[in-house]
Amino acid sequence: MIDPKGSPLLAPEKLFKTMPKAHIFAAEHDILYDDQVAFTRVAKKFGSDIKMTTWKGAFHIEQSFSKWWGGKTIMPSCDQNIGLYLDAIIKFQK
Repeated sequence: MIDPKGSPLLAPEKLFKTMPKAHIFAAEHDILYDDQVAFTRVAKKFGSDIKMTTWKGAFHIEQSFSKWWGGKTIMPSCDQNIGLYLDAIIKFQK
């Protein structure tokens, strides 16, 4: 498969150069973590304005254990990570 719809890493260089500003939040133990790191590296290589934040110790879909998802705190680290994510969205929009 060489279609960029299957993986953004397959996109041509010109798409990376014209992509909008981005901020990726990645859980350290997410099965897709390596892909997120690779995407960030390629985007930076081609001049994209991209930032990546790694949530240390976090797992895939950890956000579903935060108070913003279920209405109660199950894992305090999730609340902290999602709080930082929400703050970043607010800053990103300015």
